[in-house]
Amino acid sequence: MRKILISACALTLSLTLVNCSSKSKNSSSSAEPETAAGQSGALIEDAQAGHGKKGVSAPKSQAAVTTVAAPQKGNAEAATYAQLNLQIKNQEDEAILKEGSSILMKNPNDVKAINAMAMAYYKRGQYPLAKSLLLRALKIEVGAYEVHSNLGVVQLALGDKNEALKSFKKAIELNPNDYVSASNAGSLYVLEQDFEKAAVVLDIAYSKGYRNVKVLSNLGIALTATGKYEKADKIYREALKENSNSKEVLFNHAILLIQFLKKNDEGLEIVKKLKFLGIPEEGRKRLQDLQAMAEKK
Repeated sequence: MRKILISACALTLSLTLVNCSSKSKNSSSSAEPETAAGQSGALIEDAQAGHGKKGVSAPKSQAAVTTVAAPQKGNAEAATYAQLNLQIKNQEDEAILKEGSSILMKNPNDVKAINAMAMAYYKRGQYPLAKSLLLRALKIEVGAYEVHSNLGVVQLALGDKNEALKSFKKAIELNPNDYVSASNAGSLYVLEQDFEKAAVVLDIAYSKGYRNVKVLSNLGIALTATGKYEKADKIYREALKENSNSKEVLFNHAILLIQFLKKNDEGLEIVKKLKFLGIPEEGRKRLQDLQAMAEKK
């Protein structure tokens, strides 16, 4: 494989997390999150974060909390989760914990309530407690893919990338339609420069319509690294339609155009735009090298 320049900025990780769902393990996640806040790191998202081009925002690593979709078993079960859903929708952590505790008083094994409470603690930065609750939930229902996904996010917050990746992979195994776990796993693979695997799982997220700029950026990197240049070009252009000033995408698109597609004139235009927008000092040398490469040819 040819050596490529990759912008460090392009590996920005966005952590998106989800809380609970009473769907079966074979159903796809459907909660719609808020806009994700960029964070230095890797592109990480979670199992029930949301669909489309949105993500979830958080102070450091924020969880995307989804409502509990109660199965169609009558009004009684729907009523059980009505208040919990309301608090999740309002992102009221204290109220989530209170309502979750109330549900657990009646049923100590309610996985949805445990999951919701775990992510409320996660948002407070109480990672060990969140992890403990999620492990408890998995002892009750080992096939709850959304719990595996959330466990991966918490493990990542605790600095255990290997275990986090295992959790994301387990979530995908349980629910092949879990595009959030796929995007999270893909982000970790990109960070580890395992681009073949990254391309496979990120394509799952893409094919399911999960196409925010960070997911597209990581997919573009993976496709470039695996020699799928024309497809990478398409992905970067799609990302730039969403955010035409994304420095990460612009930088990596310029690399693709100049180093691989030999479209030097178009690549140089992007280099000029990046100089105008300004990039961190550590990236300026790379940008100069890229410009020199284009002007030589």
